[in-house]
Amino acid sequence: MSISASEKPLSKVFTSDYRFTIPSFQRSYSWHDAQMRQLVNDVMDACALHDGPYFLGSLILVHDERGMHQVIDGQQRLVSLSILFSILLALEEDPQLTSSLEGLLMEAGDKLRGINAEPRLTLREQDEGFFREYVQQGDLEALFDLRETDIHTQAQRNIQGNTRCAYDILARMQDDERRQFAQYLVNDVMFVIVTTDDISGAYRIFDVMNMRGMPLTPSDVFKAKVVSSISPAARDAYARYWDEIMEPMGDDTERIERFFKDLDLIATKTPLCESLIADFMDHVLERYMRKGEGIEYIDEVLRPYAIANEIIHRPGESLLPDDVVDLLIGLNDYPSKDWHPVAMWVLVHSLKGLDDPDTVVFERQTADHGREHQVKVHDAQRLRDVLASLDRVTGTDCLNGKSELERRTRASTIVRDLNKGALLRLVCKGRVSSLLV
Repeated sequence: MSISASEKPLSKVFTSDYRFTIPSFQRSYSWHDAQMRQLVNDVMDACALHDGPYFLGSLILVHDERGMHQVIDGQQRLVSLSILFSILLALEEDPQLTSSLEGLLMEAGDKLRGINAEPRLTLREQDEGFFREYVQQGDLEALFDLRETDIHTQAQRNIQGNTRCAYDILARMQDDERRQFAQYLVNDVMFVIVTTDDISGAYRIFDVMNMRGMPLTPSDVFKAKVVSSISPAARDAYARYWDEIMEPMGDDTERIERFFKDLDLIATKTPLCESLIADFMDHVLERYMRKGEGIEYIDEVLRPYAIANEIIHRPGESLLPDDVVDLLIGLNDYPSKDWHPVAMWVLVHSLKGLDDPDTVVFERQTADHGREHQVKVHDAQRLRDVLASLDRVTGTDCLNGKSELERRTRASTIVRDLNKGALLRLVCKGRVSSLLV
């Protein structure tokens, strides 16, 4: 694997020398306005001092067989810089400067030679069209007018929010001041570009970067691990599928971490993770990776449990029977969330078709539209009994001030007994389960 490194200003980065693309295994654009504001202010401060170049760190790229440069490290900065170029373009009236700024966003086409204009940076498939239309083609007014229902991913929300944030800062500057900022940004802001031509090494580089403290969520790390085990023919499709499954959680790191901690409890029957990423990789994913069953993990574990988690967070919007919805709403009133693993387990094992992408869980349709009012329940009585007992024990634990370890130890014991069918036998005999009290 050959590696080259060079130091370049943005004027040499956003050129035809590079065609940046975000690989499917990468996380989505996740910067918020705090990071965008810091980037703008840092460059403004460096521009005011003007005592040398300002380094934005490194870009790690894989130059593939198509001539594209896959971005392994640097997506957040490249997207944010493109947003700044687009804003500067929208605020600029000088034709020469607008032409230069357009060139940083798009490779100019040539109609005579039949060459289409191409973006300098291509995002993942689900966000590519959005980014090109509103940022790279400069339709900021339409971007700001989009309603929540017009935006389909968390990355698109972040693009809209960060564009509005940076626009508010740059629009307050005088024309000369903003042009000075633009010139410094393009000519004096530098990247160290590290390039390799070994596409198979991309996942290894990704792992090394994470070990060095990349700000990735557990989902990003687990996704890279699972997707790397899938055959190249299906890899991109399942990387996108993973993103679709996890999209309802957005970039809520706390919720994502809790979800995978709950999955770890369900899989291992142990209450707590000392180190979520290391424990989950070793105790849960390794068994699937060893057998080459990355696809099975996504289809049979990740999707059903992610849907169950979403039902827990939005029970009133689900197609479950009303009494089940009421039980889940009541459970959500407790301050403790350590009942989630048990509720997730019983939902996955009671509802039909959660591993089927065509299963509808949240759309309320009338019979006139040819769809049933409620999702199909395999064992409705068990579902009701487990949730009702779970409500009682959760309330008792909260009143008695049980610790997190005690609550999750109980949850792990319940899941273990549920797997053995013990609770179901007790419920069928008409007795209140001693496993939950």
